Amino acid sequence: MRIAFCGKMQAGKSTAAEHLSARSSFTLFKFAKAVRQVANIIKEGESPHYVTQEIIDTLHIDRKYYNGVLKVLGKIFSMRELNERVWLQELGTGFRNVIHKDFWVTIVGEDPMFKKRYEGDYNMVIDDLRFVNEAEFCKKRGFYIVKVKVSTDKQIERFKANGKMNTKVEDMNHSSEKEVAKIKADDTLNGNLPLDEYKRSVTEMFGRLYGRSK
Repeated sequence: MRIAFCGKMQAGKSTAAEHLSARSSFTLFKFAKAVRQVANIIKEGESPHYVTQEIIDTLHIDRKYYNGVLKVLGKIFSMRELNERVWLQELGTGFRNVIHKDFWVTIVGEDPMFKKRYEGDYNMVIDDLRFVNEAEFCKKRGFYIVKVKVSTDKQIERFKANGKMNTKVEDMNHSSEKEVAKIKADDTLNGNLPLDEYKRSVTEMFGRLYGRSK
């Protein structure tokens, strides 16, 4: 069984995926895994020029994109003192724009563990689906897409609880957040529910899906 959760920040996507992983032996995958890998290189880098070459080598990016990647990283370096989520969003969309919209998706598809789990028909879950092209990638591979809906008030409440209230309203309206509305889901979850009720709804959703697959 393959499930992908989509939704805005603080909706409950990771909570749902981790709940499935703990209860039903799902292997968790993230489109943003490589973004985080690049972020770690940036954090330790001394200059955009220095990290550009390292990132190109690490992710096997064609050198024809060097100047585009350098431009994105120059912007990111000027933002490093801001909320990390903000510049991670810019990093993700920046590479999509200067290299290819499917850049991050392709990295996931070529991941050896992803291939092994996919070809072996294992339970798989993705917890950070936000773009239409990511949804297309999932659909082609038989993922059941579940949209987690959450109110703005609940998002703000969770940001405060997690000590992340330096996230601004404009960051919550980033293109990666807005595109969620364009994704056609197979099912929905109410991310506003209290934690225990929410986890119960995830279990019930899985039960319905499992029943259909038998």
